[in-house]
Amino acid sequence: MDAGGEGYRLILEGMGFALRGEALPALGEVSLPVAAVQMLPDDGTISPEDDPLAGEWGYCTQFVIVAHDGADLSVEKVRDDLQVLAESTMVVGGDGFVRIHGHTEDPGSLLTRAVQFGRVQRISIEDMDAQAERWRMAAGRVGGGTEVRSSGEPPDLDAPLADVAIIAIAPGEGFASVFRGLGVSEVVFGGQTMNPSAQEILDAARRAHARTVIVLPNNGNVVLTAKQTSAVAADTLGGDRRILVVGSRTVPQGIGAMMAMTFGADPEAIVSAMTGALTSVRTVEVTRAIRDVSINEIDVRVGDVLGLVDDEVVAAGTEIDEVAARSLELAGARTAELVTIYRGADVSGSDASRFSEAVQTRFPNLAVESMTGGQPHYDFIISVE
Repeated sequence: MDAGGEGYRLILEGMGFALRGEALPALGEVSLPVAAVQMLPDDGTISPEDDPLAGEWGYCTQFVIVAHDGADLSVEKVRDDLQVLAESTMVVGGDGFVRIHGHTEDPGSLLTRAVQFGRVQRISIEDMDAQAERWRMAAGRVGGGTEVRSSGEPPDLDAPLADVAIIAIAPGEGFASVFRGLGVSEVVFGGQTMNPSAQEILDAARRAHARTVIVLPNNGNVVLTAKQTSAVAADTLGGDRRILVVGSRTVPQGIGAMMAMTFGADPEAIVSAMTGALTSVRTVEVTRAIRDVSINEIDVRVGDVLGLVDDEVVAAGTEIDEVAARSLELAGARTAELVTIYRGADVSGSDASRFSEAVQTRFPNLAVESMTGGQPHYDFIISVE
């Protein structure tokens, strides 16, 4: 079952009819994809005509509809109207805010129909045909393009080098999982007060086993160390291997860079796309003061909640919700589309949920997502996009 969750949607829809005491509408034939089980030849390759990833997949189209001021936005009406235009359709939401996911050959028709319900925001259109091609390349099924080594089993160091691999510095296991899910080959743990050494980054580059290793420092203190490894990569790793550095200074910037990565492009183009994405992300950090200090004309007392925007202290106080709200305001949350809240290692799930609800209440037009970051020292790290 794919991310559209077609079977699950049908179950919930049937439950809804039962709870309302309504008769089920007549259903035509429901066609669901069946996973292909296939034995590969000894060389690990299969022919294009036998490849389950081959064929036409269309576009994974996702967006949000926000109701016009004072208008009613019915999730059921949106679902009924749009599901005929796409497969694997998922429509969820409420209170004037609806999120849509669907697979279609014509994203334009889906968006055109959606506009009649409200303002369409946070549009994401992914070419699934190209995505399937990347997966086939990553599995070694086809040749051509730039091979990118993703996370998974440790590489065979006697095998040929991949073209490109990515290393990310992460301050917690939650962030590490996010990076691995985005295709990072190696994660080096580090951050504030625990900066990794150049040797640790070089060791990770060796394990990444690629001609070009791209490093995401994700911390201002680690950028210089990463650049030092770049200067000695050829001598240390041998051959024509090299290390390129993208100057991400916060973890959300690093995640944004990975989202912008162009699989199959040459290394310089990948670095250029990643670097260009850094300015589209603002980072808010919420932590606690460990001493009395005056920063940026803000008087801070030990134990106060501190709010930082892109590493600059911008707010302090005793109430975490207020400090975070002021920091988010200064980070441009009023005009942003999405904030993602990563909770720290010492924050409980219930506290994180309450905090996310407070942010959503303060910024009702924002899409608010909450994830586990696992970082020490910082209650929350927040990405503003």
